[in-house]
Amino acid sequence: MNYLTGERLSGSVWEGERFKIFGIDFCDLLFGNALKGNIIDCYMKIVSVYNVRNGFEIFCMDTTVQDEVLGALQRLNRKRKLNDDGYRDFLSDLTNDSRGKLEQLDRKLKDRCRYLLFPINIKYHWFLLVYVIEKREFEFRNSIYTSMSLGTARSYANFLVGYMRIMFNYRMDKKVNHVFCRQQGADLNCGIYTCLWAECYARDDDEAWNYEKVCTINSFRARISATILSDDNGLFGKDI
Repeated sequence: MNYLTGERLSGSVWEGERFKIFGIDFCDLLFGNALKGNIIDCYMKIVSVYNVRNGFEIFCMDTTVQDEVLGALQRLNRKRKLNDDGYRDFLSDLTNDSRGKLEQLDRKLKDRCRYLLFPINIKYHWFLLVYVIEKREFEFRNSIYTSMSLGTARSYANFLVGYMRIMFNYRMDKKVNHVFCRQQGADLNCGIYTCLWAECYARDDDEAWNYEKVCTINSFRARISATILSDDNGLFGKDI
């Protein structure tokens, strides 16, 4: 708390190449509030090194890309679908940042990755869509299941399937498997569960998945906080 009072509250507690986490956003993580996308992006970036140690990679797409793509699809038509001729025009209307991140998929998809992770937010609720390379299909994990969230996950999966086929001639199965997983209570921990599952995919061993089943979610919230602060780019990892 001493570090997050005064100037620290408006200053950064983690600083990467593309974005920062400020003290005011970090307080949401510390004190049980809903997470903003920058916290989830940061944690996925940190845990992505775990899978490299295990001999494979995962790809974590920034939350801002899902937000922009789904918003643009919604404005385009009610079904949130594109025909084959519409992809290039659709992509040209996205920001340079989102287009650049989407283009990274081709370089990582076939050769080195085991999982592709896409955290999605809909009406202030977070859930995780994952493409499993070996199975060539999607998995959907949600701590509060609704048909609306599953429909949104399928819409984004359909977009990715068409994007990869048209832009890179890579065929993905659009099937989305709903994985029955832990459900949250009357709390604001959906973003925490999203981070928990991201770490499990990154580690991808029995210890990680067993921990996911039994851990106290607020203890994991504290673990995320400590991990971010002690990271090389964090407040305690270096002098920001």
